[in-house]
Amino acid sequence: MRPLFSILLLSLLFASASQAQIGKRFKFSTGYSAYLLETGTKVSPAHALGISPQFNLWQPRGNFSVAFVSPITAGVHFRTKVLGNMFFFSDIPLMGEINYGHFATRDFRKWWGVFAGAGYSFQSVGTRWQYGANVSAGFRFGLFGKSFTVRYARFFGENFGDYLSHRLTLEINLGRFLKDVASKNKLQKFERPFQ
Repeated sequence: MRPLFSILLLSLLFASASQAQIGKRFKFSTGYSAYLLETGTKVSPAHALGISPQFNLWQPRGNFSVAFVSPITAGVHFRTKVLGNMFFFSDIPLMGEINYGHFATRDFRKWWGVFAGAGYSFQSVGTRWQYGANVSAGFRFGLFGKSFTVRYARFFGENFGDYLSHRLTLEINLGRFLKDVASKNKLQKFERPFQ
């Protein structure tokens, strides 16, 4: 099932590339993630830094897109009373996502936006790899001339004994095109009363 999902995802990615230049569909963010790792009745925090590349597969208008996104993180779980050992931690999700509003495309017109998605995730916990379903939702907004994303994600491991995780992420959205969007939005607000 997993190879079929990967083939389908890659074929969608390459099929959409023929519609427009790849660079106009690619965006990314970077930031900090706080995890709560669950195993049985034990819950313990982990901390990570990450990058979230996003490739829009379909963007029919400026405030809407369907995208492939992979919010990758790497971090550490420090020794706690609940889980007595320190270990490195990484998360590699492969997800489809629906975006509306802020940062949905490179030509968005809203200062706020929302998104939701689902997919499959691969996590390394210490020396062990685990995999399973991943769901994600959040919002994006502009503040003080910058663009931000707040994301909540939930990982469900496939095997008994896997760590389950809750993830809360704060990212800054990056790209030179954000300055162009700000000037376009100011121009649009200026022109609207005269139409």
